Amino acid sequence: MIRSIPVQAVPLGLFDIPAEILPEVNRWFADHAVGHNFTISVVAQEEKGKFIVELFDGSLNVNEKARERMAEMKQQLTDQQLPNSSKLTTAPNVPQELMEVSELTKTTQQNRVHSMFARDDLQMGSNSTPDTSTPKSFDEGNTPALEAIIEHKENVTETSVQSYKSDSEVAQVLKEEVYASCIVGPNYFWCQYSNTEDLNTVSKLAQEAGQIQQDSIFLERLEPGSPCLALFSSDNQWYRAQVILKAGNTLHVVFIDYGNESEVDIENVRSLPQSLLDIAPQAFMCHLKDFNESKGSWNDEVYDDFYNLLINKPLKVTIFNMEGHSEIAVPQYAVEIECDKVVINRLMQKYWRPFSTEQSKNETPLKETQDTETGGNYINTEDLCKVIQLAQEAGQSDQDMTFAETLGPGSPCLALFSSDNQWYRAQVIRRVNDAFCVLFVDYGNESEVDIKDVRSLPQSLLEIAPQAFLCRLNGFNESKGSWDDKASDGFYNLLVDKPLKLTVFSVEDHPEIEVSQFSVEIDYEGMVVNVAMQKYWKPLTEECLMMENPQSPRGNVSTCMYKEPSISKSKTEMVYASCIAEPHFFWCQYTNTEDLCKVIQLAQEAGQSDQDLSLTETLVPGSPCLALFSSDNQWYRAQVMRKTDNTLHVLFVDYGNESEIDIKDVRSLPQSLLEIAPQAFLCCLDGFDESKGSWDDLVYDDFYNLLIDKQLKLTVCNMKDHPEIAVPHYAVKIEDERVVVNATVQKYWKPVTKECLMTENSQCPQGNESACTYKEPRISVNKMVHASYIVEPHFFWCQYTITEDLCKVIQEAGQSDQDMTFTETLGPGSPCLALFSSDNQWYRAQVIQKTDKTLRVLFVDYGNDVEVDIKDVRSLPQSLLEIAPQAFLCHLDGFDKSKGSWDDETSAEFYNLLIDKPLKLTVLNVENHSKLAVLHYAVEIECAGVVVNAAMQKYWKPVTEECAVTESPQREIVPQGGPVECRMTHGNESTCMYKEPSISKNKAEMVYASCIAEPHFFWCQYTNTEDLCKVIQLAQEAGQSDQDLSLTETLVPGSPCLALFSSDNQWYRAQVMQKTDNTLHVLFVDYGNESEVDIKDVRSLPQTLLEIAPQAFLCRLNGFDESKGSWQDEVYDDFYNLLIDKQLKVTVVSAEDHSEIAVPHYAVEIECEGAVVNTLMKKYWNGEGSDGALLENLETADRDETRTVDENVEV
Repeated sequence: MIRSIPVQAVPLGLFDIPAEILPEVNRWFADHAVGHNFTISVVAQEEKGKFIVELFDGSLNVNEKARERMAEMKQQLTDQQLPNSSKLTTAPNVPQELMEVSELTKTTQQNRVHSMFARDDLQMGSNSTPDTSTPKSFDEGNTPALEAIIEHKENVTETSVQSYKSDSEVAQVLKEEVYASCIVGPNYFWCQYSNTEDLNTVSKLAQEAGQIQQDSIFLERLEPGSPCLALFSSDNQWYRAQVILKAGNTLHVVFIDYGNESEVDIENVRSLPQSLLDIAPQAFMCHLKDFNESKGSWNDEVYDDFYNLLINKPLKVTIFNMEGHSEIAVPQYAVEIECDKVVINRLMQKYWRPFSTEQSKNETPLKETQDTETGGNYINTEDLCKVIQLAQEAGQSDQDMTFAETLGPGSPCLALFSSDNQWYRAQVIRRVNDAFCVLFVDYGNESEVDIKDVRSLPQSLLEIAPQAFLCRLNGFNESKGSWDDKASDGFYNLLVDKPLKLTVFSVEDHPEIEVSQFSVEIDYEGMVVNVAMQKYWKPLTEECLMMENPQSPRGNVSTCMYKEPSISKSKTEMVYASCIAEPHFFWCQYTNTEDLCKVIQLAQEAGQSDQDLSLTETLVPGSPCLALFSSDNQWYRAQVMRKTDNTLHVLFVDYGNESEIDIKDVRSLPQSLLEIAPQAFLCCLDGFDESKGSWDDLVYDDFYNLLIDKQLKLTVCNMKDHPEIAVPHYAVKIEDERVVVNATVQKYWKPVTKECLMTENSQCPQGNESACTYKEPRISVNKMVHASYIVEPHFFWCQYTITEDLCKVIQEAGQSDQDMTFTETLGPGSPCLALFSSDNQWYRAQVIQKTDKTLRVLFVDYGNDVEVDIKDVRSLPQSLLEIAPQAFLCHLDGFDKSKGSWDDETSAEFYNLLIDKPLKLTVLNVENHSKLAVLHYAVEIECAGVVVNAAMQKYWKPVTEECAVTESPQREIVPQGGPVECRMTHGNESTCMYKEPSISKNKAEMVYASCIAEPHFFWCQYTNTEDLCKVIQLAQEAGQSDQDLSLTETLVPGSPCLALFSSDNQWYRAQVMQKTDNTLHVLFVDYGNESEVDIKDVRSLPQTLLEIAPQAFLCRLNGFDESKGSWQDEVYDDFYNLLIDKQLKVTVVSAEDHSEIAVPHYAVEIECEGAVVNTLMKKYWNGEGSDGALLENLETADRDETRTVDENVEV
């Protein structure tokens, strides 16, 4: 069946393309346009109805591609007409009629040349463009539905191009009244019109359109930029959206009427009717005008203040510029915002930090020109223009694959700068894997460039001297002083955008970059900059003495706040080994101690300052500081690794060793000490891959003796991030007195010939899981994370991005055959691979609980836990054990569960605050989780400028009074009648709404018996009543609420609730077991007894009480199988009297679901006043000999095991 689609042909023209188009370009466009789907963004409409558009093929901007083709064609003509290429200063202009339509885009070739000298913030054009401060608008005109057809006369193929209507109203008025609908920061936020008439229409139409059946053909055509309808999971409503990314069965979309983004299952996407395409998006993306991210950055404080300034307030925005967003196919507007007659742009100025003279690596090579007489960046740009043109021509040549292999530090080359896709002259600084770090010699900035984006340099470009040169102020010797913290900003403001007169006094080779560095004096309008900077200079007053370095063991640390060590690949350094652990972990320190000497002296001076008492509160893992080393009572630069109440574990970054430091012996680190790179760097011997072998035990002493106290010649062969410590880890070759250490220790290396799987030798022995566990997660400072699994503020998991390589290795390992002996060795805490049934993929896991045929496992890279069949687990290769888990367990800092509880709305609000958002996380404390064998991190989270801890404060209910333990609702037990009175003879009700009791196998617990029926059915309650106390208080508060009449209609067997116990008139947590007309039969889950309750004495259970596990758990004596025997009648009285009102030691031997009640039933051993109750009860058992014999045989072993557990607990 042929499907015909009605379409409308609409005349289109590409924006910013000259009117006179070469035939070759027309042919190219026709060949590539016909038969393709495109996304279009309407820029303007001509008088005759023709639409001027930006055309997108996925993420490819077709307009830009067309301009490139035009430039290539015209370049060929230019080469013939202009033999003197240095005179080329202009290029074809944008047609006049388009300039009248829009003044917003000035990307002619002429402006590209001038942008090398002009500031980036001249967004509205150069001096030739009048009235650049006035916002420009598009022509008036109604934009029709944009379902266009690109038609080619020689081809009958028709291609549908579908897009949202242009948001042209944004630029048609000077000011627009809006609200901020989605706020990330000053450089990315969305505004929504305050007039919501169209938005209401859109919402109504969207719900109707969402009810239609899904079109499978439409789904196949979806690609980045496609408009659609998407179901938002949080409110189950349909909204207009645009696809950003498509991955399998999931789409990442932006909701174009609001600005927020979300992951949407492809089943929850519908095609968009024409009526919804005709209405322009009701939100538009903005950034604050006058803040160019290539020239500065925001303070961390800006995000909260900017959010609070905008949220829920009527705003007036003025549009000054528009450009396409680099990742999302929508326009982004440069705006000025006014709120309550205050201009927000001005208020934000105080948070803006312009870059100092050292450019960031992301800054364009098109650097501002300084007017100089004898140096700097020359004002005579004739040579620079010539260089630019020749560079673009040479960059089009095919790459010589052998050329890249010949490049080393100092080699000249051409390099493609990714920010503007232009070629520039460069010099190699170092090679990093498949990339080069290069210096752009005509501008001075650096960048990392892919190896494929490098070309050889023609002789013509080698013969023209670099147009920029490296300088330093004359008169300031860094070995005799240092700069004040304010020097960088002060120096930048003195020089930026000013014509400078420069005099060279001396020249020397730079110690790290293979260029000359000129010592200069700078004059600006009669002011000598060298003199003006004198006030920022701090000279050293004493000679610097070498001090003994503090030695200590190695460990885990992050030095990300410090600069990286100044060491380059393939460059030889003379060093000493300052801290030696083994060949894969040792620290080296430069033999040139000038900087170290300076650091030591500055550290002693800074250490004499009084301690800032607020400092210790702000210190977290990763914080730089000064620490007093107790062995020599000297101050050294350090970084916090972990924090306890009164001590810090720190790494001494100039030596590599660690120490425990009293918190009073720590000082803040001045900026001058932060700016000097660490004088030690972490190394491993090159040529020994730990995943492919291991060291003999004899290596450690010999390696230490080979290195200690010797001057070593070190060459860096490679560099990568250390998997646990946030520092570079350098693979090095070491020579000592012409002996290559790498070769010398080769005899100690034991290569592995097969992939190392955790079988036999590498298995974790049962009962000793700590011998084979995952490494601790690597928590990186200032690295963004996502919440991967959210339960509530005291229990959620955060995750770093998991690499495709890691996923691939995991899937490959899962394909191996199962080792049947492996599953027998698994116990709680054991690492393994487990198959997740929902997607049939393998994931790294850790065993939580084991039954006969199933395992409950925790997926350590995500945080969720599931039940898996024992046949769906595999052993974990050693290589996967050595990679730390990519997720880690967190709780919000500042909320002590013993001192308060969360509101009922907390979980939903907390989930919405975190889900699908990049989070900035700071670890403030860490402790072991009470139930899982993982660390639990107390954290502060920042999301879109909002501190989540502060935002959640309103949901926290602190406990204001001491919690008095109320008498439990104990029911009277009649032992003579047997267990009938206390036994629950109802059906199979479930307490699944409550969490399982927090009790572990083989762990002794101190308890009281709270409800006793017989040895196969009794309840125990913890002696530690802290949680019980909290539950009681919260229950009384919740019980005072008015009854919800609709509640009783919803109650069914298994429902959790609050019930009034008639004996003491107190409220307790309960679960419905049976329901009649006016009464409920309930189980009190914190005690174990039951009662009949009038239906009017029942209340709904708040979320806070659901989240606390029941404080009682159902037990039976271990060693007595009811299918093989029965109890004598005398047992009931004696068993009751043995247990009642006595403190008991209970050890869980096994657990299974109770046959009638949906709760765990624990087989336990009980010790009371030194006697094992299981043994005492044996005389009342009428059963087969085998069972009694089994009990007899196990008695001694059981008691020994219990004793061992007790001793372990005490240790």
